[in-house]
Amino acid sequence: MSGNDITKKATIPLHTIQMWMKNAIATQGIVDDVLHSSELESIIPYKDATNLLLPSKSLSNTERLEIYRKMYVLRMVDAMESDFPVLATYLNERFHTVVMDYVAVYPSRSYTLNHLGNDFHYFLRGYELGEDKELICELALLEHAISTVIDIEETPTLNHNELGSINAEQWETLILKPVKALKVFKLSTNAVAFLNASDNNLELPEPISQESYVMVFRLDYTTDYVEMNKVEFDLLEIILNGNSLLKSFDLLMQKTDIQNDIDGAHVFGMFQTWVQRGIFQSLTQSPAN
Repeated sequence: MSGNDITKKATIPLHTIQMWMKNAIATQGIVDDVLHSSELESIIPYKDATNLLLPSKSLSNTERLEIYRKMYVLRMVDAMESDFPVLATYLNERFHTVVMDYVAVYPSRSYTLNHLGNDFHYFLRGYELGEDKELICELALLEHAISTVIDIEETPTLNHNELGSINAEQWETLILKPVKALKVFKLSTNAVAFLNASDNNLELPEPISQESYVMVFRLDYTTDYVEMNKVEFDLLEIILNGNSLLKSFDLLMQKTDIQNDIDGAHVFGMFQTWVQRGIFQSLTQSPAN
């Protein structure tokens, strides 16, 4: 290395070297093409940049860089497979390609890979997939909810005694406030059946179109999901929109086609089941009262 090169190396700011290295590792493609790319050249010119990379006894400077680049790819795939295990199993060989295309558009911007999959569902909506696209997107949506609900702020939960103390007059004015760690989805595929099959070590089913409903929640620092029927979903959605218990019951009766099979005891039974699952944090008075 000449004295000129040493001077250049010494005058390149550390943050510039870090930015160049980050892009050199994260940018997909043949390593030499990446290093000659306009993006990398605009940070540090190719000649100056390669002088920063030292060869070893058995590897050239770019070969050593390529090791880091391959490790980066593997870490991205491993992180995404950890957050989307069922989808990774279903896509099989396709998963690696899809993840690489995804991180090219949505690279990690955090010191942790915990947030890498935040935009995966939105990315898949615009990604070229086959006839199973809807299933793939809904699996991504569900698995992301399951992997992230654990990090949502902890809130207190309602207990049976509080629910049991409600008298008939209070139904008109009380509102059930949900915990923050709760997500509710209406799906158009059998994505939940894929989660169930994976949890029970069964063969994954064939994708089918079907209307289904599921809640994802955290109880005692453990994430869980439960499939619901349409009546349960309709009632929970009405409650989550901030309606009082009595109004929720009235609105449910207006929506459902099976009014004769729904009564106050049935609805109260749903409330009790949900309280057991810890999806409500408190009973509050309606603002109008």
